[in-house]
Amino acid sequence: MTNIVNFRARTSAKLQTRIASGSPLLASLARGLDQIGQTKFQSKEDLQEALFFLALSNLQVRHFISYIKDDESRARMLAQTNRIEELVEDAGRRAAAL
Repeated sequence: MTNIVNFRARTSAKLQTRIASGSPLLASLARGLDQIGQTKFQSKEDLQEALFFLALSNLQVRHFISYIKDDESRARMLAQTNRIEELVEDAGRRAAAL
């Protein structure tokens, strides 16, 4: 059974406002993720590059999460980044087998 991830393009004015009000680094991550969502992968290298960016983005998000003071919220968000890391690693293994 294969896992297919569909990324939706999110370029709404509301999203742009939220991005502009955040940090420049988060804005850059959002633009990069949006770009990945619109990419039509044509080679194994394209896929590997996207997975590398996703892994780096996830690490950066983990860094921001470390500043959250509420323990329960921080733990919940870290669990989600752990799951993202597992999915990216799994996708990387599958991409290597192509």
